[in-house]
Amino acid sequence: MSSPPPPPPPPAASAPPPAAVPVASIADRAKALRHVSSDEQRIAVTSFSDGVSEAEQRAYVERVLAVNAESWVAPLSAVTFKSDFVVVSADEARAIQALCDRGTGADATLLDELPPALVELGARLQAVMDALGAAQSGGSGGVFVKASSRSAKDAPITQQRLKQLYVDALRRYEREIGDACTATAPLSAAVINARMTALLTAATLMLKVRSASDVLLKHFAASERIATDMRLALEQTPFAQHLIVRQWVDIAVDAEFRGFVFQNRLRALSQYNHTLHSPRVVKRKAAILADIVAFFERHVAPPLKTLYKDDAYIIDFALTGSRWPLHYALGDDAYADDDGTNGDDLRIYAIELNPFEFSTDGCLFSWQHDRAVLEGRASGGGGGGGG
Repeated sequence: MSSPPPPPPPPAASAPPPAAVPVASIADRAKALRHVSSDEQRIAVTSFSDGVSEAEQRAYVERVLAVNAESWVAPLSAVTFKSDFVVVSADEARAIQALCDRGTGADATLLDELPPALVELGARLQAVMDALGAAQSGGSGGVFVKASSRSAKDAPITQQRLKQLYVDALRRYEREIGDACTATAPLSAAVINARMTALLTAATLMLKVRSASDVLLKHFAASERIATDMRLALEQTPFAQHLIVRQWVDIAVDAEFRGFVFQNRLRALSQYNHTLHSPRVVKRKAAILADIVAFFERHVAPPLKTLYKDDAYIIDFALTGSRWPLHYALGDDAYADDDGTNGDDLRIYAIELNPFEFSTDGCLFSWQHDRAVLEGRASGGGGGGGG
């Protein structure tokens, strides 16, 4: 009788990111942020390289669409954010596409009022947003809204409010780091890291919305991600698209992690916002890995088994609790006495799924150099992560 196969290697945890990203101005940092955000789950249907057959293109699109929210929200309902769905008709999707065509590009302009074709959708969306927002703890009214595939998180950088949120977040670090708001070159690594952390925090807070009109006219209309996804949805038969209204939970920008699942096993884990340095992530690396692996094996792997080709997908996790507040100290000294755990009140959320494809951002891992790690065929990483 043959002996059982050895257990698979544990997920490869990505190495800590560089201490800072040398970006000098808010405009440059916003541009960099847009690049990082829009890489995720990019659906480049019209930009396949020469030699890729139409059948291969169709198979790729099918794998991308397979992880739309409709496929995983219900199976993961106990461990993801409360979510309600608003049906979008094909005519409404075309109207959203028209908004995007007007609101993106070099000559972008945004409307002040919903066009007639979107008035009814706006009313349906507002009703769901109000109900879910009122049901949340404290009744803050703020929610997160996305389409079936992706959110409009590339749009906030075009809005003036981002600057004020950025300055407000940055001022929280003045006592620890000095006047990071007005420092001039040469900038210290600590100031650069504080600015990147503040920018990512501001961009995240921009996604908390209360008005359906703002969702459609300010976020969706200015989003190339939404434009691409609506165009792709309209090419499918039968047409199926929703707006997903989700409970808002404050998540610190260093508390989100990207997991790579292949054959229903979590093979690798990376810090999601890899353009910043977080001393508490470094201090708690072992506990983060252990807690997320246990969460995945108990709450994610069983309900999602066999739903996707090769049992492969990419999943984002968020850590919340008293030890993971939205705003946190950035200096290593602040964590000198940290015990390296995530706290007794730790709560982990499954944020969303993305396709296990090169077009999904690998974060600190490289699809070119670390593919064997991401598929569990090697235990270390090269290029951007591993070890």
